[in-house]
Amino acid sequence: WEMFFFFFTVTLVILFWRRLFQQKESEQVSDELFQTQKHDIERLRKYVIQFPLLGINAKWGNGKSFIWNHLCNDSEIRENFDIVQIDLLTVDLDSVEIVLINELERLLENHQIYPHSSRRLKALFRQNQWIYWFSSTVGDGSEGLAASFRALQEDLRKIGKKVLIGFEDIDR
Repeated sequence: WEMFFFFFTVTLVILFWRRLFQQKESEQVSDELFQTQKHDIERLRKYVIQFPLLGINAKWGNGKSFIWNHLCNDSEIRENFDIVQIDLLTVDLDSVEIVLINELERLLENHQIYPHSSRRLKALFRQNQWIYWFSSTVGDGSEGLAASFRALQEDLRKIGKKVLIGFEDIDR
């Protein structure tokens, strides 16, 4: 019986390790694009260059993030764009504007550009909306929302590249 028990135990261990090894192999996801995905990347590359706003819409699990990540790592996109990625599942939706401005500010600072407009924009967005509305209608507009946006745009132009902003999970 001892010999039987020994062989039985060894056989179970071998079967367990084989199953585990096969499972790990099957769980590995290839980072390589399928032919249709290559076509999607090529189309997206053209659209990103042509259009100022672009959305990728598909059901959950259809590979939107996978395609987006490949697009962001594309050499032509990297050459022409600085990329800002915002995952909306990780931010308070009431402060998306401030998160976006923080990311743009970080991008500018990476290029040794220190924008004053971003601080003004964040302060304006944090204000009570009624106070903002009243001050913008009574004031001369030199420090308002539109003027601050124009100043931020001017700062972003100093980078020398366009900025590609991705909002991950905007539909949730």
